[in-house]
Amino acid sequence: MMESRPLTEASTWKPAVRCLPLILILILAGILRFGQPGIAEFKFDEAEACSYAQRIAAGREFPLADGNMSFGLPDPPLDVYLYALPTLISDTPLATVLFVAGLNLLAVAGTYLLAERFFNRRAALFAALFYAAAPWAVIYGRKAWVHIQPLLTVLMLWFLCQAVCGRAAQDPKQRQSWAIAGFLFLLGLQGQTHLLAVLFLPAAALGLLVFHKHIAGRPFWLGLALTVLVSLPYLVYMLTQVSVTRAVATSSPLGGRWQVDTQAWRFVAWIASGFNLEALLGVSAGRFALVSQALAYVHYVISALLVLGVALAARAVWRREKGWESYLIALLWLFGPLLLLTVRPAPVYLHYMTVLFPAVFLVLGVAANWLAGRSRAVAIVTFAVVLLLVGAQAFAVWSLYDHVRAYDTSGGFSVPLETWLAAREAALHAAQETGTSQVAVLTDGTVPQYEERPAILDCLLRPAVEPRFLGRGGITAFLLPAGRPLVYLTTRDDHAIQEMLETWGDATARVPLPGDAGVLSVYVLPARSTEEVSSRPAVPLGVRFANGAVLMGYGAPNTVTPGETLRLTTYWTFRGLSGEVGAANCTAFHHLVDAEGRKWGQQDGFGLASADWRE
Repeated sequence: MMESRPLTEASTWKPAVRCLPLILILILAGILRFGQPGIAEFKFDEAEACSYAQRIAAGREFPLADGNMSFGLPDPPLDVYLYALPTLISDTPLATVLFVAGLNLLAVAGTYLLAERFFNRRAALFAALFYAAAPWAVIYGRKAWVHIQPLLTVLMLWFLCQAVCGRAAQDPKQRQSWAIAGFLFLLGLQGQTHLLAVLFLPAAALGLLVFHKHIAGRPFWLGLALTVLVSLPYLVYMLTQVSVTRAVATSSPLGGRWQVDTQAWRFVAWIASGFNLEALLGVSAGRFALVSQALAYVHYVISALLVLGVALAARAVWRREKGWESYLIALLWLFGPLLLLTVRPAPVYLHYMTVLFPAVFLVLGVAANWLAGRSRAVAIVTFAVVLLLVGAQAFAVWSLYDHVRAYDTSGGFSVPLETWLAAREAALHAAQETGTSQVAVLTDGTVPQYEERPAILDCLLRPAVEPRFLGRGGITAFLLPAGRPLVYLTTRDDHAIQEMLETWGDATARVPLPGDAGVLSVYVLPARSTEEVSSRPAVPLGVRFANGAVLMGYGAPNTVTPGETLRLTTYWTFRGLSGEVGAANCTAFHHLVDAEGRKWGQQDGFGLASADWRE
């Protein structure tokens, strides 16, 4: 019994020690992805995706596409269906951010397991470590937007390697022919996340061609059938939009002149190193100079490692070294998308490089693994350098979070999600306290389908309350609390609006934007009698129009100096409207004329669309 105890302890602790590197890597990746989750970008794309997810979760809509990409084509809908899952638990976009972070944490874990199985454990350690801390991978790995899902790419490569490689030992008996069906199915799923998945097609086609001897007929056709099946709804939708798609493709950047550009090749090292991370910080990027300089040094080392990794992988393939199939697959998934992004009619953006995850990190792992295998001294230096690189990257990510919370990042990251959520909670609390189901919103724009801030606030406020966006066409508009209280949420720094709100109500919350770049304010306007509201116009009129709208009166300054803008305020009530209103786009024309009838100024329209006149 005494002699068996060490054996028992060894057998107990060996699996734990074996998993320890992966556990530590996942802790690092988790801290960076889940830490400070409110410091997440939340702009038009994120708001649109979360709005789709809300409607899906509520059962109100099941789209075959989820809006248009930057170059006009409809995007596949899989991502918004995935985002509907956390929305079932919580309607706040923060839940979606955490869900996306979880998916990307699994991608890091999958990269480690993929490299461990088909390369070796040391290469897996380096590959996953680089992936865990890469700043751009972290930032893109917590964005609630419609984009490529790296986890699906990791699983794709796993199934392809399993079909053609078996294990790192390259035992043909361990190849599993059924895995090709899983590979093709996952390729089809990835194609339903974003159209960028077409960049995988050359690598997939060439991989199937090179390894055709290892691909059995039945699993291949089964996988192809599954791919068609998951793609069919979107393909049918695209067929119904042929004329629109053709027109968009012709008029968008896709219809431009094809050119050869190496920008995508430069982006490879950027996406792996974190270079140019300061671009997210907009007007305050200069305050990030020291961190940016550190990332520049990281970029140089990462670039060298990438070149070395590619050379080593290419040598392994050329010499048919043990495991060459795995190296070839990594190279195909690195260079296949790059070649398509080199000859193109449209611009390429850094976030397109997420199609290279995890291949770019596998190549880095190959390079670091080779260096660590030279000698003990070189291994120590290699581990030290890699830890230094990863430490600098992790520090840069955390510094960016702190920077976004403290400074104005207009033109880059912009207002973080946590600030929007604070304003949301204040507005919903005020609406609950006053018993109203609507919130009047004064912001830059009024159309959530096309304008960023209305899209953000529409997503955040629904379905708890109905937002009503005022200021259509750039015309300042204001709803008065006749007979009922009103709640206002404003993001605009407008003196006239501020004066009107403070005249009729009180501010219940003020949420400062980072860097004192403005304030998101919530006002509550207590209910006033109809008579009190009607007595507001300086010049009462009481003119009723045929559709039921009543011009109660107007107000204007007594004198105006030459060159000064005349501020005319008209007061309307829309009670007793006829049935045609809402279907018709009613408007008003305001002309400034002199005694001889000459027109000196004009301002047409209402700040509230006629379709929204009814309560």
